[in-house]
Amino acid sequence: MLLIFLGCGFLKAKDPPGVEAHRMGTSLFPENSASALNNALEQGWPAVEMDVLLTADGQVVVNHDPYIESPRCTHADGSAFSERLWIFEHDLADLKADVLCGGAVREEFPDAAVIAEPLQSLQEVKAAVGSGDLQLHLDLKVQEGRTADAATSAAALRAEMADFPNHWWVTGGTEDVVAALDTEDPDMEIWLDWPPLPADSDSTARVLAALMELELGTGDPVAAARRSGADGIGVPYQILDLNTVEGAESAGILVQAWVINGQVALDRYCEWPIHSLISDYPQRAPCL
Repeated sequence: MLLIFLGCGFLKAKDPPGVEAHRMGTSLFPENSASALNNALEQGWPAVEMDVLLTADGQVVVNHDPYIESPRCTHADGSAFSERLWIFEHDLADLKADVLCGGAVREEFPDAAVIAEPLQSLQEVKAAVGSGDLQLHLDLKVQEGRTADAATSAAALRAEMADFPNHWWVTGGTEDVVAALDTEDPDMEIWLDWPPLPADSDSTARVLAALMELELGTGDPVAAARRSGADGIGVPYQILDLNTVEGAESAGILVQAWVINGQVALDRYCEWPIHSLISDYPQRAPCL
């Protein structure tokens, strides 16, 4: 698909896409960490993407998965968790007191800094941004039986962001989550990720299945965005094609490509007529 639509005949964007640091810039620092956020602020990056979900006491915490586990995370004393710790079953204060994450080398990012840090709350993220102009992309994690429900999560997130002055927006991983966010606040900027990628799913297999759905006409990200009332659609760059971009534009729906890390792909997609792209290596993007 990539080779088909990067050839002649594809018009370059009048304005380059925006660039977001995936999980705050996880190629350089531990994902979703305070050190990653501080680096983004120091670098002057325009936007960061982060994953958020609720604790047992209704606080919004920053973490990709609905659970904590070793080796990525340990107890505060450095000992490993013997089993997964489900975030929605524990209060924020207890999580911050007994969990450190980022202290292990990651195979996919061997050159990234290794720093064991407490989990961040969304309140702490806002405080760190302060009077700066960093934009926040919040990927709200909701999964039945593993997190707070969609309505509760949407209400808590909206309340937490009520006093944040910068541009921010939220992504739902399913149409139901988008609908819950829209019910909470119809004026909120809401995006839909397609296809859905629940925690522990095989992302490669799911993207390949989505590609087959596109080719067979049984799946359509633009139609999914329209059904849910989303303002934008996030699509894996490997399956993003001209038909999707044009269909979204006709429907007034914004398009984001994720997660683009290779230099050739970053060079190319910085010329695409899309709203934005996400990368673990935003520093490599020529359109940053």
